[in-house]
Amino acid sequence: MLKQVFKFQGSSGEMLAASLERPHSDVRGYIIFVHCFDTEKQGQVISGIARSFVRAGVGVVCLSAAVIEKTEDILRAVTAMTEMGMQPFMLAGHSLAVGTVIDAAAISDEVIKAVSLLYLPVDTDHALRQDILTHLKEVPQPVLILDEPDADGVASVTQDSTQARSFIALDNVDYRFSDHADVDYVAGIMSVWGQRYLPEAAALPAEAGVPGVSAAETGMGAFQLEMQSGKHYFLADEPLSFGGNDTGPAPYDFLAAGLAACTVMTLRMYATQKEHNLYRASAFVACKKKPDGSGHIFERTIALEGELDDAQRARFIDIADLCPVHKTLANGAEIVTRLKE
Repeated sequence: MLKQVFKFQGSSGEMLAASLERPHSDVRGYIIFVHCFDTEKQGQVISGIARSFVRAGVGVVCLSAAVIEKTEDILRAVTAMTEMGMQPFMLAGHSLAVGTVIDAAAISDEVIKAVSLLYLPVDTDHALRQDILTHLKEVPQPVLILDEPDADGVASVTQDSTQARSFIALDNVDYRFSDHADVDYVAGIMSVWGQRYLPEAAALPAEAGVPGVSAAETGMGAFQLEMQSGKHYFLADEPLSFGGNDTGPAPYDFLAAGLAACTVMTLRMYATQKEHNLYRASAFVACKKKPDGSGHIFERTIALEGELDDAQRARFIDIADLCPVHKTLANGAEIVTRLKE
């Protein structure tokens, strides 16, 4: 995921700054997310939401409501992005920024195709909230609302509006997002719903031209990493017992996964070549430290389903030892480390 500063001229003439996060290549579309998260911890929520979109090939401009003076500032951001070849297809708003986002969406309906709203603001006399709910009925784009199960007035908007309105009740979700799992849950919903409104010409992210795997800190917990391999995005983490959040496999799990996957693929290639009646192959691999602390042992268990005799089954075990990852782990590999300039 690439992260940079996106600047544009605001309504007052001053340059406004936002965070732009996007895939390394093949961006399918862009959104603008206007939020009210202002603390360092809440900044991790922004990254989590952006990361979910980036995995789907969508770039995200994260704009703090603190720098927005009026609706025109959002419209100027839309114009600036469009002029740079990054025309947004969706606006997303959070809390007190919801009203401004709704107004901007209604004005720019030829460009903005969808609107996503996270937690409508709650004021003591409900005047602000009621005004937003009234305007929501007039917004021409499809709208996704994520709010508390008993959110006042939201249900009536989804029922009375002539436009597409979706309401998802965030049951047991802390609006401060103190639980990292809540961030991934909400971000996943927003991302999946929003992808439906991507430009028709948007293709799925293509495989990156440079082979390899990248790992970058997400800021979510002590160890969570965003991993990318070509067009594939996934998480790495450490278990709770090691101080992580257990949101993804640990490094040694990835090593075991590589051996397990390579083993099964090798067995399938051999079965196809020899025309053996192997219906299904599977492998379980566990990585453990040796009792004396001198290294590690990969314990591999292979399951073969099919009409195979004892000799054929024994030969499959020999073939498993010939898989490339097995050879790499058994023979060792040279590691060359460089510092990126």
